[in-house]
Amino acid sequence: MQHSAAPPGHAIDVFLADDNLIVREGVRALIERNADLRVVGVAADYDGVVSGCAEFEPQVLDLALHVGGGNGVAITGAGVVDNDGTITSGALDAVYLG
Repeated sequence: MQHSAAPPGHAIDVFLADDNLIVREGVRALIERNADLRVVGVAADYDGVVSGCAEFEPQVLDLALHVGGGNGVAITGAGVVDNDGTITSGALDAVYLG
């Protein structure tokens, strides 16, 4: 699968989900260094991921394997990203939803 950069002036919207504040903010800092990416929301727990993704409709969800109140597997099954988003886990696996 080949990925291309976002069109000029149109960043890819990313939602971060991890119950570890240090990891969440570290990943956010790295993402924000790339002009093609934009963090639209963050969450530390299951309910925050589901509601945040419903509100912001991100193209990409960066998801920890475990978040407070649930887990990445349950969240992927809930269909919180209903487009061609990518989900990554703490195990550094990526799943293409498409």
